[in-house]
Amino acid sequence: MPLIEFRIKHNRTPEDAKARLSMAVDEVRRQYGVMIQRIEWSPGHDEVTITATGAVAEMSVDAEHIHATIDIPVLGGLLGGRLATGLKRIVQRQLSG
Repeated sequence: MPLIEFRIKHNRTPEDAKARLSMAVDEVRRQYGVMIQRIEWSPGHDEVTITATGAVAEMSVDAEHIHATIDIPVLGGLLGGRLATGLKRIVQRQLSG
């Protein structure tokens, strides 16, 4: 199973980084809505799991970074790869805004 991992330095307060991650998840939902099956947030809103067709993405915020791990099963590679690429691009754009 392919596993994609990345982390992005956010240069923001943890609260602002969480808000930016939330905006990124909303954008992912709008852009990839037909692929998204479930989005689950932790109680502190600092971790999120996105279950989609062909991929499961787990993201978290700490004091300096947003971390992401995207698991793409072999059979879901094409769709999951598209989601993984889009997810990273969206998170980077939200953090730079």
